[in-house]
Amino acid sequence: MKITSLSSSLLLILLSIVIRINSFKWHLSDQLPPARVLTFSERYMFASKHGPPLMQQGNSYIDVNAVVTSYMTLNKSISISMATYAVLEGHHHDTLEGMCGERDIRNNKWASNVDLQRNPTSYVGERTIIDTSLNLNGTYYVWNSLIKNTYVVSQEAWYNVAFQICSTEALNTMSLVVGDVSFRNPYGYIPAELFGLLPFEIARVIAYFVFGIFFLFYYCKHRSSTLPLHNYILFVFLVALIESAVWYAAYQLINISGEPYCCPFPPVVIAALVLQLFRQTFARMLLLIISLGYGIVRPKLLNTEWIAIIVVSTLYFITATIAQVDEILVVQDVRLSSNSSLTYQVPALFMDVIFLTWIYKALTATIRILTEFQQTYKLQMYKQLATTIGLFVTLFAIVTILIILDKSSIIQWPWQWAWAQQVLWEILNFSVLASVCLVCRPSDRSQMLSYASQLPTEDPDDDLEDNDTDKKFDNNNDYEDDEDLDGNFEMNIRKLQENN
Repeated sequence: MKITSLSSSLLLILLSIVIRINSFKWHLSDQLPPARVLTFSERYMFASKHGPPLMQQGNSYIDVNAVVTSYMTLNKSISISMATYAVLEGHHHDTLEGMCGERDIRNNKWASNVDLQRNPTSYVGERTIIDTSLNLNGTYYVWNSLIKNTYVVSQEAWYNVAFQICSTEALNTMSLVVGDVSFRNPYGYIPAELFGLLPFEIARVIAYFVFGIFFLFYYCKHRSSTLPLHNYILFVFLVALIESAVWYAAYQLINISGEPYCCPFPPVVIAALVLQLFRQTFARMLLLIISLGYGIVRPKLLNTEWIAIIVVSTLYFITATIAQVDEILVVQDVRLSSNSSLTYQVPALFMDVIFLTWIYKALTATIRILTEFQQTYKLQMYKQLATTIGLFVTLFAIVTILIILDKSSIIQWPWQWAWAQQVLWEILNFSVLASVCLVCRPSDRSQMLSYASQLPTEDPDDDLEDNDTDKKFDNNNDYEDDEDLDGNFEMNIRKLQENN
């Protein structure tokens, strides 16, 4: 299984295809230069009363509540046009013509259900203003216009909201749009492309809870035979369960209130992000120490191995934190340079490749040693784990290829399923943890598995004896005593060290 090269390639792909969440209620504070169109969008929206199945079927609307303040050198009222409209595919970012009456806006072939308002400005007074951000320095006539409108979404489509100053005499006018634009779907404020994150997080909470209870049952049933490894597995499941529950609470809060995902972050989103980073780090550590044979093939790791694991895990946590912060900054357009962004993403990618490479080498070395020493029971456990990882990585690769084809416009991924691209890694992470839960669950012979070696299933002195691959463990007949085990067990340790 080429887990290393495949997984590292998938990581590179994901950096370029991730769909980012912006906001759900736009808090506006934007300049509106003359002869320009200022456009906002939350992309696709579901029609009123026609949301996704099994979700609330309420009203879908776009609500605008803004004040446009114009700073003019001419003391004269002007008009501010605002249009809300649906957009056909292939024209999402086109500029809407005719908002100021130069042509009939209804003749536009790619914009439909256009709702157009032209609001005159009201005189506020004369003021001296020095504002470098607005490029204002002098005395100006201040006019403003209050724009309020609720647009009911009657069809499933991509929607835009656009503003424009309408005056041929206002060439030197600078306007500022301040207020809110809210895009609400039938079920709430989360964008239509991401609606699936709500039911997915519910399913993830339930899945972690079920497998956690399953593992806890065996943990309590065989408490006297548990190992430190089982404590760590239980801890990782607890962190994953809390993280998924907090993410669900975060998405539900955003969906109900319309609070922006960023910035600043709501406290529940900060908690979810921190728990996510810890869960990713702990899960990688867990898979690595199991691949090294800890708790199954040998009762303890060497001190040098623990030091290396802690160093690599710490570096991964630091680089993953930096990459997460960088993604947030890119989402908010705080730093627009893609080259600069890639600089902050590469270290996390590099550490992930180190983790995956080490896990792959440790897993293959452990399987090879168990095969050589005919430890059939333990070998079966590790082969099950390796098969599960390989299966889900393969499935993930297939879906990722489909996403690449979608991004290259070779195929069209339905926007209603865009959220599925967000959850692929979470499904893979859960699948691996669930496999660990099943394969490494406590039993009444957990300590015997860790501290003893199975007698070879083939007698080297008797060529006529068949292999007994289904032999079960027995404390008196199938296990050597501690003194007889020392030679083979130490040889196992040395081989693991040489190959890792």
